Amino acid sequence: MRKETNIIKERRKLKNLSQKQLGAFIGSQAMVSRIESGQILPNAQSIYFICKELDITIDEYFSNNFEIDFNIVNFRNKLNYKYLHNDIDGLYAMYNELKLRKTLTLNNKHDILMLKATIYHTKFRIASTTDQNILIDYFNKLISWQLYDIYLLECTVNMLPVTLVRPYISDILGQYIYETVQYNQLDNITNLIIRFFETSLLQNKPIIIEWIIKKIEDIPLEDSLTHQVWLLFLIGLYRNEQHKIDQAYTILTILDDCHLKNIFKRIALQYAQMRE
Repeated sequence: MRKETNIIKERRKLKNLSQKQLGAFIGSQAMVSRIESGQILPNAQSIYFICKELDITIDEYFSNNFEIDFNIVNFRNKLNYKYLHNDIDGLYAMYNELKLRKTLTLNNKHDILMLKATIYHTKFRIASTTDQNILIDYFNKLISWQLYDIYLLECTVNMLPVTLVRPYISDILGQYIYETVQYNQLDNITNLIIRFFETSLLQNKPIIIEWIIKKIEDIPLEDSLTHQVWLLFLIGLYRNEQHKIDQAYTILTILDDCHLKNIFKRIALQYAQMRE
């Protein structure tokens, strides 16, 4: 989620600029007002002019406006818990609660999309064109991927055609390689890659899957046991290597993780039905 502190508003006031004066550079006073209140995100060109006129670096802008806090982490974890436990009623209850709010900030709208993505994920469906366009419009405007954006993409990647997502993954991995993504974000990037792998598998995109496997081999990602089991299962399923699938199930049995084992079985069944 974004911090309450608004660097654009603060710096504009320090420079004794009105919203109307700043608006002359990016379109209108109304646009400045909506950006400062969090109703819309500026596009790349607007960010450039805003930073130029207010003497803000691009890094300052993004570190202020896109700093992660525990809210999105907790929200994502709650969604994952309900997904693992197949608590569809609980997901719909959260969705209906959010929809009842009289006013929706951009973050609330993203929360709703993350919820819808989790519901779609239980049914292995992609989103409607309208929902896809909301996400694509947001992601296309990003200059630098912050942790909030990586969380959002991880939670919603299954809503989108993987052919559209691949450039975003490339950008994120490029930032990671050149260390503009912090090392402590590696766990989130690995989660995203695994979700992208699963989605590519269920959308039957072998070219993209081969690209993902090559990236996994070339780039050092988080090497936790859970990530290893996921990759063992997904690669085994894609390459029809039953021994790898069995190994993944055996590890989950030892760990007594029946919920993830059930997820794997549902994915395997969906993949088999898709290939018929």
